[in-house]
Amino acid sequence: RQGRVSYMAPWCHQQLLAPFTFEGCCNRTVFELWLEFILIPTLKPGQTLVLDNATFHKGGRQAELVEAAPCRLLYLRPYSPDLNKIEKC
Repeated sequence: RQGRVSYMAPWCHQQLLAPFTFEGCCNRTVFELWLEFILIPTLKPGQTLVLDNATFHKGGRQAELVEAAPCRLLYLRPYSPDLNKIEKC
């Protein structure tokens, strides 16, 4: 039996960056590992990472990892698909 395949990638300057495909559902551990080892190495100092309010986007080490990049972390309003461009990908 095959599991669920999930995908993560941010939308930046009209393209997807740091794509990551994995089997299973996303949780804080998976998100933080992707953030630390796949996304952050592609970021330039001063960039802003905009996240929605998924539970795994908050708490944990996200702010610490992003600020050490050094980048900025910004959360969208509670539900704003019109501002979340990745929703259309």
